[in-house]
Amino acid sequence: MHARPWLRPLLLASLVILTFPLPAAVYKWVDENGKVHYGSKPPSGKQATEIRTPAATESQPAPASDLQRKSRRKKILEAYEAERQEKREAKAKEQAEQQKVAERCAKARDWLKREDGAPSLYKKDEAGNRQYLSTEDRTELVKKMRTYVRKHC
Repeated sequence: MHARPWLRPLLLASLVILTFPLPAAVYKWVDENGKVHYGSKPPSGKQATEIRTPAATESQPAPASDLQRKSRRKKILEAYEAERQEKREAKAKEQAEQQKVAERCAKARDWLKREDGAPSLYKKDEAGNRQYLSTEDRTELVKKMRTYVRKHC
């Protein structure tokens, strides 16, 4: 149903990442079995190496305030709503166009059904008088209408 089903999880993940900052430092140590472990706190009695994360470096901005987080969340939700509105409008436009095509097709089929079996066809001139089509003109007009119906219906 959605054109981009991956967008919602991406937006939610972005909100989570923006809301919860990473720990300032991560520690690495090796246990007595030689297995490497990582954690936000160094183990007691073990030698651990501190690994600096991007959140712990000086170049990173301070954690966002609640107001900044709410503002970011609002912007993301507004963008999501705008995209949904665009999709609704595009769908409505497509449905309206399909309805127009169906109506034109129904009119063309109706005309062809009615006029194909008629013994003669006519056009009205500017004064409202009937001018009957010749057999060749009638045959050509019906042929054009059949072609239109086959092509567009």
